[in-house]
Amino acid sequence: KFSETGFGALKAHGLTSASSPVFIQSFEPSSLQYLRPRTTVRLVLLTQSRADVTTDKLPALAAYATGIGVEK
Repeated sequence: KFSETGFGALKAHGLTSASSPVFIQSFEPSSLQYLRPRTTVRLVLLTQSRADVTTDKLPALAAYATGIGVEK
């Protein structure tokens, strides 16, 4: 799981701040929710459906994701 291994590598190289040249992207909201309290790196929720991104859902998504990537 990236949350455990990949983040450790980023941390070892000092790449855990919002200004780091890093974007962590995931289709799994739970992975981003796990990382949010541990880092200020930009977190991007990937989704295959535009239905996952509605104005009603944006406040909840913004709690853990910096951005959203929607498939065409």
